[in-house]
Amino acid sequence: MVPYPFYIDGQKEGSFTAQLQGQKTVFTITARDGGKGLYKAFLCGSAGRLPLGSLLPQGGSLYLKRSVPNETLKCIGKLQRGEGILSFLSPKAQSVPEGWRQEPNPQRLFQDPLLSRALGQTSGALVREAGDRTLLALPIYGGVFPLTPLFCLSRIETLDGRDYAVFCVTKDGVPGIPGDMIF
Repeated sequence: MVPYPFYIDGQKEGSFTAQLQGQKTVFTITARDGGKGLYKAFLCGSAGRLPLGSLLPQGGSLYLKRSVPNETLKCIGKLQRGEGILSFLSPKAQSVPEGWRQEPNPQRLFQDPLLSRALGQTSGALVREAGDRTLLALPIYGGVFPLTPLFCLSRIETLDGRDYAVFCVTKDGVPGIPGDMIF
């Protein structure tokens, strides 16, 4: 078994092996766990990518073992490398930009039940008071954006090197419009 390189955030952080077992190939990935959160693993070939699943933290490393039908592997062409894409940022890994604080329960800011529900199990939310309003910053990274119904009312900001969608919320729990934002 020849090891293939495995990349996270553009850096080689581990390797994986591919072992042919009849009609399937078993892939075993081991990579360095930087503590940022959960990653989805992809096989990358000359003709495309194939998702394998989530890497699991195990003994200070990230690990995944998965078997894939050989017929399925044909869609990616010649196997070249693996990639880990951050799909869920751990709240512990997030630094808090100056002037902001973490908000573990951002749904409390909205009076509308739909907006509160949309935030659901959101992690990594930040808040900052701005006069009679509250600014809510939600991280933008791989995965489903939680507050899709209001995305057009956000302003994209980079805070401490990370991209956030920033929303303005009145003290009554009503979304503000972008022109009302105070930064």
